Amino acid sequence: MTPNLGKTTFSPHELGQLRAETSAFIDRHGWTAKQFAEECEVPEGTFGPWLADKYPGSQKRIDEVASVVNRFLVARKEQAEMAATIPVAPMFQETPTARRIWAGLEHAQVFGDLTVVGVGPGMGKTETTRQYRKLRPRVWVATMAPSTRGVPNALIEVLGAMGDQDARGTPQALSRRVAAKATSGGLLVIDEAQHLSQQAVDEFRSIHDKTGVGLVFSGDESVFSLFDGSRRSAFAQFHSRIGYRVRLSRPDPKDAVVIAAAHGVTETQLVKLCGEIASKPGALRGLTKTLLLAKRMAAMASEPLTATLIREAYAQRAADQAA
Repeated sequence: MTPNLGKTTFSPHELGQLRAETSAFIDRHGWTAKQFAEECEVPEGTFGPWLADKYPGSQKRIDEVASVVNRFLVARKEQAEMAATIPVAPMFQETPTARRIWAGLEHAQVFGDLTVVGVGPGMGKTETTRQYRKLRPRVWVATMAPSTRGVPNALIEVLGAMGDQDARGTPQALSRRVAAKATSGGLLVIDEAQHLSQQAVDEFRSIHDKTGVGLVFSGDESVFSLFDGSRRSAFAQFHSRIGYRVRLSRPDPKDAVVIAAAHGVTETQLVKLCGEIASKPGALRGLTKTLLLAKRMAAMASEPLTATLIREAYAQRAADQAA
């Protein structure tokens, strides 16, 4: 039967085709008739007889059920066709910026030292940290948020990253549990650390001192305000403990070249355009999203990837449309 999303009346032949398509869909996806009925939001007691061509209702009611089933099948087919045009994002790319972040992580773990990573948004900090965790043993990454600002919640988040999902107790007890797990030779990464209170930061510094575990505070550039600022006496000891700093506000120009190449973009004009996009808010993340959208637009139009398509994709994503 020819797909028609708004079809409301069906001939006996069309109903037979629709029932056959429905049965094939159920078999192909390993569903039950009940599951299909639930997805279509048709009562199971109605759908079963309708599918078996034994529904006792009027022709109008039979067509109403058929219309709902048809809309579902057409929509699922359109979704599958659209999904086929979605390009897959490249795996982790070793950009110059990623290498600098990696070096900071590695320094902290190898030497049991303290590293602070503060980079602009969209520059690959989180992806680099995830990749490092995949390839190194005993690496725990806890991502902070406004709700984890204080000492107890921050410690609970870290314990969750260490596999303790039901942590409870006083701050002292929680800190001891973290220290017991964060042994020397491991690496504790506190991501989005700019959300932490200074008390929470100092608590992790204390755990680092007790255990010798490598410790990384990672976030946007404002994370340095937790350690630099006026360098008050209360934090002078902390400032002197920082063994490695990674502070970057913009991507390395070569980062865009690496990302572009990972997407199959090597033409000089297009690579230059990628560099321009990477220099804007969103940085490398924005470039990746733009290229994925542009490649999808090209696939849907059966056209090659062009500068025009990349600009159009950027314009659809960004408030600043002057790429």
